[in-house]
Amino acid sequence: MTAPARPRLVPVLDILDGVVVQAVRGERQRYRPVRSRLVEGAAPLAVARALFDVTRAEALYIADLDAILGRGGNVTAVSALSEALGCAVWVDGGVADAAGARAVLACGAARVVVGTECLEGLDALAGIVAAAGRERLVVSLDVLGGRLLSRAPELSGLEPLAGLRRLAGLGCDRFILLTLDGVGTGGGPDWRLLEPARRLFPEAAFWGGGGVRGPADLRRAAALGLDGMLVGTALHQGWIGAADLAAMGYREEAAWDRAEGGRA
Repeated sequence: MTAPARPRLVPVLDILDGVVVQAVRGERQRYRPVRSRLVEGAAPLAVARALFDVTRAEALYIADLDAILGRGGNVTAVSALSEALGCAVWVDGGVADAAGARAVLACGAARVVVGTECLEGLDALAGIVAAAGRERLVVSLDVLGGRLLSRAPELSGLEPLAGLRRLAGLGCDRFILLTLDGVGTGGGPDWRLLEPARRLFPEAAFWGGGGVRGPADLRRAAALGLDGMLVGTALHQGWIGAADLAAMGYREEAAWDRAEGGRA
């Protein structure tokens, strides 16, 4: 795989109890409804439209936190977003098996995000791949405290690059590298993970997540050859605005496959 000239910008929607919340450091008990400079309130559709007004992105990442926490989910909200928005929707819905992957696809998702946090074992991954198709699957390496967060005994507590090797060895080639400690902080992406991952796995697709603070981070991601960056707080706080994105060419018409959720 060859990374695009600039990484794809993927706005993030974290949904908890039916509203968009402000995620900070993965401390979910402290999440509160988002307070954004872009829109009043925290209704998912209104927030999503505001994000697209700024970015003109063609993909939206949705984390269904209720599903991830194992207490139901926001199927109705996710389905409504998929129907209403003219973009590809990537959904992290607590997928742990093939049935979970099929449920996410039934919501209209263009891509199924499988977070290591919810994965209970590597043997389940083959079934998930069969249900979703390799081209529509993205594995999220969920990193907390410098270690991989996972229910899978084969992955739990591993150094992230070691976990990446295990997953790549199983044929996975699309990854979100999500450093939960950095989410919502504006402290900067986890370059100590992103840089060696890009170097060690040149053929894989990588999206970075957690800590984006401004245009300089997007430029560094482009220089590194990342495929995309997940961005939430930086947009809501105005650290990255429409003028910044226009200057970098992000608001041009994207030449990529909408149906597949972006360049494979």
